[in-house]
Amino acid sequence: MRLFAVCVLVCTCLQVMPAAVFAEKESTKHITRGITLYNSENYLQAGVEFNKGLAAITDTDSRLETIKLLNMMTTMFTSAEEIVLYRKWQLAIKDGDYDDAIEHAEKALELNPRNVLFYYNLAYAWMKEGDNQKAIHYLEEGRKIYPAYYPIMVRLMILYHVTGQHEGTREMLYDYAFFLGLQERAEQ
Repeated sequence: MRLFAVCVLVCTCLQVMPAAVFAEKESTKHITRGITLYNSENYLQAGVEFNKGLAAITDTDSRLETIKLLNMMTTMFTSAEEIVLYRKWQLAIKDGDYDDAIEHAEKALELNPRNVLFYYNLAYAWMKEGDNQKAIHYLEEGRKIYPAYYPIMVRLMILYHVTGQHEGTREMLYDYAFFLGLQERAEQ
């Protein structure tokens, strides 16, 4: 069932991707390779391919649409239990019960380590608990799966700044500006 859901989503993503993406052969090659690697659970290499594919898209609107579709693919729930755990995480955060929030996020991550949203949720709970280094760890792990997931990029920018890791802040700022189409890839 899980494989079927992933296949349907991948086919849907490929059908609705902006035409400009496919007009650029280099982008198509990398995005397609990234999806294949992602489905075979080679997340780090998939993220590299997604980044290469996004870098090859010259049209800003097409780049943003492609990012939205990849975000959708990498934050997909694959079971009802994941949805329940996500909802319990939300309620625990709302109630200020960060220990429970961490527990729910960890369980969700065990069920589906491909969902970058769960890394973000776990990091957010650790941040609220006051452990910024653990939060950074989980955000960086999530970024290995899908480097263009902008909520992780923004939260990392903030946490790097708060913890005095200014090089990390600068790197995230460059990457975020690139994904928004505000500048060319900064190789620094």
